[in-house]
Amino acid sequence: MTNGWAYKFPHTKATLWGKTFRIVTSTGGTQTSYSGEGLMGKTIDETIAHMMMSGDYLGMDWREPLVIHNTWKITDEELDRASEQYKRLLE
Repeated sequence: MTNGWAYKFPHTKATLWGKTFRIVTSTGGTQTSYSGEGLMGKTIDETIAHMMMSGDYLGMDWREPLVIHNTWKITDEELDRASEQYKRLLE
């Protein structure tokens, strides 16, 4: 992040202020793996919390993440569905 572009110090509006911020990611683990009791021991929101905080600091408009789980076992049908979800986000 560069002062004057991503943010201005002291904290005032800069280039990224008000821009949409969404994380799109995939995991090899199942959705259940990303829970307090799961293999990872943390939810997706806890895993990406530091990125959410950066977006908040920069005044960005946070949107729900798109997470595609269990990608090491993804079927062509599931991949097509995920692809359609991603396309809709870009419209």
